[in-house]
Amino acid sequence: MKSVLVLTTLCITLLACGQQHGDSRTLLANKVRCSQVGEQWFRRRAVDEGWQVSRALITVSPRDDLFRGPWFAYNAKLDTCLCAYGTYKLQGDDLVRCWVWDTLSNTQVAYSQTVNRKVTVGLSETEFDKRLKELMKTDENCFVK
Repeated sequence: MKSVLVLTTLCITLLACGQQHGDSRTLLANKVRCSQVGEQWFRRRAVDEGWQVSRALITVSPRDDLFRGPWFAYNAKLDTCLCAYGTYKLQGDDLVRCWVWDTLSNTQVAYSQTVNRKVTVGLSETEFDKRLKELMKTDENCFVK
């Protein structure tokens, strides 16, 4: 009886370890897939916006002075791929726009637009950066402090 209990415990442990290993492989595969899908999505978006994007995803926007990002992440809770980036127009009024997009559904998840650090559309700088960290598990900030 004791050996059956030990054998059962061992089997359950092995199954659990195998499941965790499989889960980590699935998570890694999703992260890789999201970086690939995200890059393709971002390149299409860049064409639509008239941005110039290098092979290394260095982006130049003729309407903006600076570009931040893009960052890509897999969000397990939402089971989707995300892309975040920001644009900065610093001539005249300081216009800053930051986005998080679901690249699989082409849906905007979070947005902020500020002029001279005052919110004109969407989330505040603090709210956006907090949401960015929650969604993408990153230390990046869209708004430069």
